[in-house]
Amino acid sequence: MVELLNIKKHELGLNEFLKNYRNDDFYLTEKDHRVLIKDEISLKKLLKSSIYSYVIEEKGDILGLIVLWKSVVEGQIKYYVKLNAINNDSAERLITNLVWNCDKEMRVKLSRYSKFLKAFYNKGFCFIGNRGTVKNPGSEILLSYKRLRKYNAKYSHENKTFNQR
Repeated sequence: MVELLNIKKHELGLNEFLKNYRNDDFYLTEKDHRVLIKDEISLKKLLKSSIYSYVIEEKGDILGLIVLWKSVVEGQIKYYVKLNAINNDSAERLITNLVWNCDKEMRVKLSRYSKFLKAFYNKGFCFIGNRGTVKNPGSEILLSYKRLRKYNAKYSHENKTFNQR
């Protein structure tokens, strides 16, 4: 089941999950350096700058974690999706939940060979451009998701009225 992350409730499961499932795309950037999220300390740093955090849990085991991380660069706010999961099914369920519950424009930077790349494409993320390091240009790609339109209760009411005639 996908639910909001509760550190106290999920602490033991999260520590075990982070220890057993490493993902090089699951990191935060601190002073132009990447910090892999692999323990409780790095996770708390990531969550401190995050606005949404969801876990997928089954029978007490954490199967994945997705976070919308707020980054401020040169006065501009951007929101990056950080995902780690045991498989593509768990990843897709987490991405779906985030897309349904967030109205922000989201970005994700992934390795060109990430096992979750297809999951992001399946949920409507679009390619923006190549990224990478000086040593390895084009090793990563940047994807973006922007909700096409916001739900407007006014139109919903009009449609109900129209449908009742």
